[in-house]
Amino acid sequence: MSLSRIPYLEWWEASGASREDVDRASVTDSDEDAYLELPDHSIASSFSSLSYVSIRRPTKPVAGPGSDGSREVEAEVGPPGSGTREGTGIGSEGLPLDEPDGLPKTTGAFEVDRHKRIAQVCIAVLSCFLSGGIIFGFAAIKPILVKEGVYRDLCSQEELHQGVSVCYGQDIRLNIMFTTAAVATNLSALPIGTILDTYGPRVCGLIGSGLLTIGSLLLAFARYIPFDAYIAGYLSLALAGPFIYISSFHLSNTFPARSGLILAMLTGAYDASTAVFMAFNLINEYTDGFSTQRFFLIYLLIPLFVLTTQVTIMPETSYKTVGELVLQAEARIATEANQTVREASHHQETITKIQLFLTFPNSTHRIMSSIDRQTPVLPQDQNNHTPQTQTQTHKDPIQGTLHNLPARAQILSPYFILYTFFTALTTLRINFFLATIHHQYTSLLHSPTLANYITQTLTILLPIGGILAAPLTSIILNTLPTPSITLILVITGSTLCLMNTISSLPAAYTTILLMSIYRPFFYSASSDYAARVFGFRHFGTVYGLVIFVSGVVGFAQVGLDTLAWREGGVEVVDWLFIGVTGFVGGLWVSIIFLGVRRIVERRDLESAERERESLLVDSVAENQYGSTDNP
Repeated sequence: MSLSRIPYLEWWEASGASREDVDRASVTDSDEDAYLELPDHSIASSFSSLSYVSIRRPTKPVAGPGSDGSREVEAEVGPPGSGTREGTGIGSEGLPLDEPDGLPKTTGAFEVDRHKRIAQVCIAVLSCFLSGGIIFGFAAIKPILVKEGVYRDLCSQEELHQGVSVCYGQDIRLNIMFTTAAVATNLSALPIGTILDTYGPRVCGLIGSGLLTIGSLLLAFARYIPFDAYIAGYLSLALAGPFIYISSFHLSNTFPARSGLILAMLTGAYDASTAVFMAFNLINEYTDGFSTQRFFLIYLLIPLFVLTTQVTIMPETSYKTVGELVLQAEARIATEANQTVREASHHQETITKIQLFLTFPNSTHRIMSSIDRQTPVLPQDQNNHTPQTQTQTHKDPIQGTLHNLPARAQILSPYFILYTFFTALTTLRINFFLATIHHQYTSLLHSPTLANYITQTLTILLPIGGILAAPLTSIILNTLPTPSITLILVITGSTLCLMNTISSLPAAYTTILLMSIYRPFFYSASSDYAARVFGFRHFGTVYGLVIFVSGVVGFAQVGLDTLAWREGGVEVVDWLFIGVTGFVGGLWVSIIFLGVRRIVERRDLESAERERESLLVDSVAENQYGSTDNP
């Protein structure tokens, strides 16, 4: 999920959607004079839709910036028979400036007060920290549930007579509680995405608040409820998190220059939300009587906070992306062809605001030039700054290779299949580790006391790792190409599996330290890979399917829990993960490196061919000029 970079900026460059190379109708002197007479002040109106804007699309998949070999065609997307402006392909009449019916409404961030946008981002980060992924702090709340005797009735008389701290049936049922919640978190991605696209982020926030309330009440009064309210309550908390977390992604568009930072903050807050149960664990340990019931009754303040902020401050609709803002500006420019000066002033003011909003140090030249080359005149003074061109810090040939393919072709590609398998297996591995860490290290170190120390240390490291991993993840994703990132994912994941087989206390602490950092990096890099390789045209379908498959595979954790309780079962599970994950990860990395090699070779051939054609044309022109007879 995530995403500590600005993927849609790179997609805009890579997909060929910019109009930088489109032939445009020239602007006459009279047109320029008319624009110079525009008034300085106007009220910005709402944006138009992407649907009826002509976009230049390559006839074959582009491979990212610098791919010059694609033959482009002009594709007009709009009502049949609509007229087009010469050289632009945008309808000059009847071009809607607002979203058509049936499409979700969106808002331009420049239309909202800056301080309000800052408040919205801060509230979203706080909400994600307090509710986003609290169920993954299961290692901290599980000892409390065991101490309170939850599912103790599942223990046999022999186990009760031996006085074991946690029996087989009790441990399996508690792990099922976590497994159900973790799987539901993944399976809910598709329906939550549909609700978000249809009804907007506010509705998702309100649903999340309701689920938090239900989950808290069920867990607070579980011992008085005739059915198994622990699983139902934990499941409600699990479903609430994605509603609040996923619906906050669009806030990265509030400040395009800081989009990567905002996403990193949201991701870090989500990962650090395990600190909620860690705090509960510490309070429970050092106080007498601070029970689960009291904690979840106090926790009811969190859904109340979410409800209040959603109704009062948080946006009802999603914010527009940079790509949408550019297309909105181009659509408005196109409509000015048949307007009077008075009618055009309103749109010109909006265009100017969009330009100023997108003028930030990290903006790209292609994005701004898409507007600049269509805008006849913009106010020029000493206070205006020309957008600086950002040089990419890495070359990533594979980025954009599948952006323009249909969803079916993307899903059937080896890039998707192996990526999905690796993501599902790694997610299963992480959840299994979190749910059974105490039993694993009791088996490896032959000491329940040492296992308690390791478990307590992990509960502290998980939220800290989520915070520390955010800047590290941002640096890696912004500086390294896709093959290097996938190689890091596979090698680090395999190393963690190997270290977890070592019966050593230092190795155990090293493993949990690396796991606390690897977990947030893995989730961010996974969504980043989907954005780079598959783009955003079918991102919801592609990434949603990956998360869905991960959820289905997550049901295997029940069988792994049972296997781990057998003699030597922990080692068997660890080596099983090492073999399967290493094999799938190796194939995935090999396919990516092979694909990059082919892309680079094709580009070199195309570049050489264009160079030969250019030399041939120059030679022919020179010969024709030299053989021309003077009259």
